[in-house]
Amino acid sequence: MQPDPLGYTLPLSQRTVVYPLGYPAEIFSNNPRVTEAAYESWGLFDKQFDTSPLRIHVIIGEGALPASPPSFTAQGHLLSILCDRDNFAVCDLDSAFSFCRLSSATALDRPWMRYHFLEAIAYVTLTHQHLSPVHAACVARNGRGVLLSAPSGTGKTVLSYSLARRGWTFVSDDVSFLIRSSSNLEVLGKPHEFRFDAYARKLFPELEGNLIVRDVKGQLLVERSARDLKTATRCRVDHLVFLDRTASGPARLDPCGANTALERLLRETPRYMDRVNQEQRSSFELLLSAQVHTLHYSAWEQAVPLLPPPARSPASPPNPPRSAPPNLRRCR
Repeated sequence: MQPDPLGYTLPLSQRTVVYPLGYPAEIFSNNPRVTEAAYESWGLFDKQFDTSPLRIHVIIGEGALPASPPSFTAQGHLLSILCDRDNFAVCDLDSAFSFCRLSSATALDRPWMRYHFLEAIAYVTLTHQHLSPVHAACVARNGRGVLLSAPSGTGKTVLSYSLARRGWTFVSDDVSFLIRSSSNLEVLGKPHEFRFDAYARKLFPELEGNLIVRDVKGQLLVERSARDLKTATRCRVDHLVFLDRTASGPARLDPCGANTALERLLRETPRYMDRVNQEQRSSFELLLSAQVHTLHYSAWEQAVPLLPPPARSPASPPNPPRSAPPNLRRCR
């Protein structure tokens, strides 16, 4: 028998097809916990795009749970995700093929595996190929989408959750994805759960007892399902609002200039290959045709009455809607 020191013939009998952000992905593994984790992350998404599928192979072997979160390194179209010899991934972003080797202990901790490997691989690959991420929550009311952009830890999730509890449509709590191939201002979101900093349990007592995960910096996050809230996976954007949280003072909403807005968007966007960077910049320039404001506030209760900003004037009609698959859930 021909030797196989690289493990090419290792049987990966567990196959599943899921649709992260509506894009097809095939996941092969030798362990059913990987399939369970994939459905936890993306089982509620429907297919929205006819693209070549992402292919992710996950090999589960022996070993312990890593002592720390992974490090991410990329050159050209190759990405590595590395914890230790038992927990790592290699991704070819151009071909959308990735493989992981994870320990049996990591497979037992499905939230950890999802957050640091499965979701990281899928979203980085989709960004490389199709999307422009905006570091912003997204909510909508009466079909009008509002992006709430701010650095991490400044209240995007708290504010979007507060609005969702008041009947707004929830689309995303931290990152919203512009579709680079679209000429319309539409974003994709992950509306099935919120991930809060741990301090949010003091603001919302109902978060006590919810699932705890750790982010890439090792900080604790509280994960809360959005199944009881109004949600949409896709939304047209009419407004971009930069959040400026202050120590005190009344809340106010000010116009934001295009140059300032573009600089703030780029400041919150990781670099990729030059081609991807340029395509993302073009997406951001298109986004600035929306109404752009800065919201100054010291407490989220002050911010709620000021959203959304005033409607567009008749002289500035919103972007025309584009056709969509019949099973697409839109903001209403």
